[in-house]
Amino acid sequence: MMSIRLLSAQTFFQFVLVLLVTVGVAACGGGGGNSSAKPTAVPTSEPTPTPEPDTTPADFTLSLPQTTYERGAVATTEQVTITDIDTLTDISISSGGEYSIDSGSFTSSAGQIANNQTVVARATAGGNFDDEVAITLTVGTLAKSFTVVTEAQDITPEAFSFTALNNVGLSSEAVSTAATITGINDAAPISISGGEYSIAGGSYTSTAGSVTDGQAVTVRLTSSSAFSTQSTATLNVGGVEASFSVTTLAQDITPDEFSFTAVTDADFNTQYTSETVTISGINDATPISVVGGEYSINTGAYTSDAGMIANGDTVSVRLTSATSGSTAAVSTLNVGGVEGGFSVTTIEDSTLPVVQLYFPTQLGITDKATLRVRGVATDDMSGVSSVSVNGVVAETSDGFANWQATIDLAQGENDITLIAQDGSGNTTASQVFATITRSDDLSAAFNVEDATMDRFYGLEYIPSREKFFVVEDRRNYYFLDPETGAFTLVSEATDPVNHDIDANGRSLTSTYYDIEGEEGVFVGGTRGIYHVNLDNGERTMLTDASVDDASLAFDQIYRMGLVQGDTLAESYLLVSNRLSNSLVKVDLVTGQKVLFSDNLNLNFGEPIQGSIDGLEISNQQSIVYLTTSSSVYSVDTVNEGRIEIAQSNLPDMVNTPFDAVALLGDDSELCGTSLDTGVEFLSCVGLSDASGNIRRALSEADAPQLTDQNEATHLAARDLLYTCYTDGVGVTDMVSGETLVLLKVAN
Repeated sequence: MMSIRLLSAQTFFQFVLVLLVTVGVAACGGGGGNSSAKPTAVPTSEPTPTPEPDTTPADFTLSLPQTTYERGAVATTEQVTITDIDTLTDISISSGGEYSIDSGSFTSSAGQIANNQTVVARATAGGNFDDEVAITLTVGTLAKSFTVVTEAQDITPEAFSFTALNNVGLSSEAVSTAATITGINDAAPISISGGEYSIAGGSYTSTAGSVTDGQAVTVRLTSSSAFSTQSTATLNVGGVEASFSVTTLAQDITPDEFSFTAVTDADFNTQYTSETVTISGINDATPISVVGGEYSINTGAYTSDAGMIANGDTVSVRLTSATSGSTAAVSTLNVGGVEGGFSVTTIEDSTLPVVQLYFPTQLGITDKATLRVRGVATDDMSGVSSVSVNGVVAETSDGFANWQATIDLAQGENDITLIAQDGSGNTTASQVFATITRSDDLSAAFNVEDATMDRFYGLEYIPSREKFFVVEDRRNYYFLDPETGAFTLVSEATDPVNHDIDANGRSLTSTYYDIEGEEGVFVGGTRGIYHVNLDNGERTMLTDASVDDASLAFDQIYRMGLVQGDTLAESYLLVSNRLSNSLVKVDLVTGQKVLFSDNLNLNFGEPIQGSIDGLEISNQQSIVYLTTSSSVYSVDTVNEGRIEIAQSNLPDMVNTPFDAVALLGDDSELCGTSLDTGVEFLSCVGLSDASGNIRRALSEADAPQLTDQNEATHLAARDLLYTCYTDGVGVTDMVSGETLVLLKVAN
């Protein structure tokens, strides 16, 4: 056909050429001279018909690469090339199919295809097994079909299995390894007997369900509650079964060996408990019993009754040691036939009890015929059974941990001897703990080596030295032994020999500090405030006694206390003057003085009435306590607020302390000298919130023949109150109220 079409084109070309030549000759008038042109006849022929386009391609076949397809899968034919057409030719596909020309996009719409272009067709397999989807592709006048066949249903999986488990604990959950279901193309029924199953890590169930290809299945069951017993769960998938077997372990009630550490040198008649051991090596409850003691399982109550114990439980044993020396008490624990003993052997009690005298001090003098003596005693082994003082059996309410006795005093020196005995009969030798002098005439000096000493002020306890710091009003500063009354010189005055007020001034009060590892004492008096180095006795003036406020009658430092901060810079002194009822704050670094809690400023509270006789600071409570002849005031060291907390006859009829006051060790009471119708005595006012500021009268405040009390300090370790007087130092037992003189100068 192509050769015919080409020949017709040549004939047409020849025809056109002849026509053009003829027209040209005619226009030129022929071939000769000037003769007129003569028309030449042109031969004519029949017109050639237009050829028909060829839209019928060469035959082709639409073939699929596989015979069946999964449901819903897309099936694509092999590629074919369209040939033997000479023009663009229509192409279309039946419903459900698509085609692609030259690897272009697939479409289901009709289009056109050229000669030598390629084409593929595709269709989606049916949604049911064994479905057939027939598709027809038409190119020009040629129609070709292909059929997509859906595979047949298969719900019978390949064989699968589970590994059996052995030595499984009783009544415990056992889970199989996973088995992957393969060889099916549709959800297969799944069911189980004797257990539960889980698909793809989901929840376990015993209800029948379905599983799909490639999913993993695990089986679980609860093992038997009996030893050496097999339990089985059977899983059925599409008629194929596999079993999961679990066998429990064998019973074992014989534990591993255990032991307890023996105790030696044990105290008498004392309960001892062994260390805890863990019972292991058994898998069932095992009998437990004890002989010679008690046992406790898992820190529970101790018992001597037989019982049962489980693996992993802890157990301890306890018993009471013997009441005699070098004697073993043994407790034997039996667990499942295995025994472990706990032995406690006492030490031979050859240790003497320890007895201490708290009051009186090692030396003292009184004009009384009797003395109330107080102390403590201990014995870590068999306990204290008795204490006697100069042959008098002491009284106690707590097994002689604390004891008291009243003894007679003869004229002259009286040695105080103590004897203590423990429960094993060990008895201390008679030992002199103190020598107390009784004298009706106390005008002479007592226990003072330097007869020139006089006028004692500023009593402060120095814990690091276990000594008091005390000043002579017009001379030197000393350490004072609280037991013996012995003096040790600390700091000499300008004139260390004479009580020269012009050369030395007056020292009236002191306060101790220990801040950031540095300790020292500040001493106040007529010339101001000195810092005293306790190692070398050097005195350094911190500030003079003057105050810039001319309205204040302030010419000396009479009472002083320390408000302690974390550093010296954060700490300060509060000082008072007998000529004024105002407080002055003193900077410890610069010595600068400023008015504190201005007594004329009623915004701070009630004004202080009368001169300040006593000043004590509770850093624990952030309060400074001030005493006058009629009242006790508290001043807040933070906001400077003042409160009158007690008056001489309120809230009870015991007069308030006003002079030589001291805080007790726990800051619960303020104690000092009080006055009632000319008679001085020791009274205390409660400071806690619960106390209601009730007062109590303790004893006669003045030690015999000592006059003009100045300052006091409470020695908490022995609950003794030391008071310095112009002519000596007195000691008061805060438990019994008994008072004596530690030292004095001649009247």
